[in-house]
Amino acid sequence: MSYGLGIDLGSTYTAAAISRDHARAVPAMAPLGSGSPLLRTVVRVSREGGLVVGDDLSSSPDLQNELTGHDFRRHLGDSTSLTLGGRRLSARDLYTEVISAVLVRVARTEGAAPGHVVLTCPATWGPHRREQLAEACRRAGLAPAGFSLCSEAEAVAVAHLSGQPPRNPHQLVVYDVGGGSFDACVVDVERTPDGLVQVRDLGVPDSLEWFGGVDLDQNVLSLVDQACGGAVSQLDPDDPGEADALRRIRAAGVRAKEALAGAQQAEIDIGLPGRTPSVVLTRLHLEEWLRPRLAAALPALRQVLDSARIGRRDRATILLSGGTAAIPMVGRMLAEDLGRPVRLLPDPQFVTALGAAVLAGQAVPEPGPGSPHRPRLRTGVRFALLASGTLAGATGLLMAALGLDGLQP
Repeated sequence: MSYGLGIDLGSTYTAAAISRDHARAVPAMAPLGSGSPLLRTVVRVSREGGLVVGDDLSSSPDLQNELTGHDFRRHLGDSTSLTLGGRRLSARDLYTEVISAVLVRVARTEGAAPGHVVLTCPATWGPHRREQLAEACRRAGLAPAGFSLCSEAEAVAVAHLSGQPPRNPHQLVVYDVGGGSFDACVVDVERTPDGLVQVRDLGVPDSLEWFGGVDLDQNVLSLVDQACGGAVSQLDPDDPGEADALRRIRAAGVRAKEALAGAQQAEIDIGLPGRTPSVVLTRLHLEEWLRPRLAAALPALRQVLDSARIGRRDRATILLSGGTAAIPMVGRMLAEDLGRPVRLLPDPQFVTALGAAVLAGQAVPEPGPGSPHRPRLRTGVRFALLASGTLAGATGLLMAALGLDGLQP
């Protein structure tokens, strides 16, 4: 059975979800590696000199030979060239690698290519940046009419409303506290007579790209470094053993940060010889760093509401998504400042991919004898259907090795 695939290309993690039963599907997360639904948005140079995506054990431990989504997401569409392993690459080249990796991993698990793919992007991206992302999709091997783009806010709203009883038209404010930015967008949602969700952007969205979850991770690493008397910052990223230790400590800090969504403190294992074995991170540490930055972001959010002509008396719920949204202070500050309900969505790291999968399922043709095998959109979301070229590059070779006929839906 053909399936729809939703891909959320986050600056820290990439997630994918699958809708296996067209418009009636309850989507499920797709495992992208090591049993996890999350794939680190990082492109590395392997020991053999090729490019690999995620935390591949065959990749070079040299931290100078990797680029994260935080590095290249902000440069999609501009003339910046990024250096990786001595090569000059564009952000579009790196997105092509990430998309290819997701397509291959999902097809390997499912045994077939998806019938339609929906990829998300920030609502603030204009036609040029969306076209650059579309070109990355084409270079990754997606077939004509085989993929669509939608805003992250639209995908979040669809995921929130899927499976809920029909309601009158209303507005939702989507506030995505992601790895590389804080994004705010207002969407208008309603249901069609056949029960599908229609979504459209309202007003002018905004994106604050000067801070995000990765900056909070760096702050945690700095706190650990201070507690260890500077031992972490003295680690040499060009030494394989010390680079591995730095990567391990950084990952432990991220896990501790995530644990503080439901706990007051968490322990970070250091494991450096002659140093304290662990450092305690408290929720207060995170809040002290977050509070002034969230306060600085509130005027931008109020401006987004004003652009959509939403006043304090209008019914509009704020939906929180993104990994950093799980920290309780985020929702608390928004509710106090805006005077309206704030709802933290279940699985905030996954909700964008799940909504994209719902839309992809609606675009997969219903099975039936003699029906043309061509995606048929059944939603009011403003899709950007984009033609693509033939299967190319490493994706084609990998798909052929899997015994699949490329990525043709």
